[in-house]
Amino acid sequence: MLISSQILLKKAQQEHYAVGAFNTSDLEITKGIVSASEEMNSPIILQTSEGEIVHSGKDIFFNAMKIFAEKSKTPINLNLDHGKSFEMCKWAVDIGYNSVMIDGSKLSLDENIKLTKQVVDYAHERSVVVEGEIGLVPTPDKGEEVKILKADPNECKKFVEETGLDFLAVGIGNVHGENKGKPILDFERLSEICKVVSIPLVLHGGSGISDLDIKKAISMGICKINVNTELRQAFVKSLRESLEDEDVIKPYDIMEPVEDVIKKVVEKKIEIFGSKNKI
Repeated sequence: MLISSQILLKKAQQEHYAVGAFNTSDLEITKGIVSASEEMNSPIILQTSEGEIVHSGKDIFFNAMKIFAEKSKTPINLNLDHGKSFEMCKWAVDIGYNSVMIDGSKLSLDENIKLTKQVVDYAHERSVVVEGEIGLVPTPDKGEEVKILKADPNECKKFVEETGLDFLAVGIGNVHGENKGKPILDFERLSEICKVVSIPLVLHGGSGISDLDIKKAISMGICKINVNTELRQAFVKSLRESLEDEDVIKPYDIMEPVEDVIKKVVEKKIEIFGSKNKI
């Protein structure tokens, strides 16, 4: 069933678990994610970045995701991940996403507030919820280490108050994509943010963080965790293994194992996030 992330994350915040937000860019990944949600009786957020939705055919792929969400036995939210402009977020709101993320984290605080508030005003008029970001969560280039800009608690407070957004993604040492070594989360920083911000908090870069740190972050107030890289890695590894058998030429015979691997990754994450049987 299609549902607002506002409902999903408020419940997660109250009951101290996190909802997994899983990125998709094709049919098999989508099927694997939704199948895991139903198997685990868990709510999920099905999301696409700008790059993923453009590659897959914006309107066509969105409508495919919407059908999966509407027919699912479990609650599913459709989210635009890392919208970089008002125009992209407006498109997502207009076509039917029930939540959008506007990523102005590379801008100055004042510019980020201005852009985020513009999206919030437009989305809220149409009953769509909005996620914004404070603190830069970088994407390493080919696994190289990168400089991390952590969220400032006072800036988080100002950002939330002046934009009126619904969820806040915070940079606390987390990193997108592949990175040398394990990210070191700043739990003291997270604790300070939780003292001044009451809306649900989001952790990006969930693929590279240890299970122990994930659970600690959830216990402190993280309610949504984004997972993308691990799904991509599992997809590519399984696909390569399927293609080793030169006698297999039917696309669905090649892709079925890929779908199953994605399902297993998502099921494992649901266990860690504590959202199993939380519908």
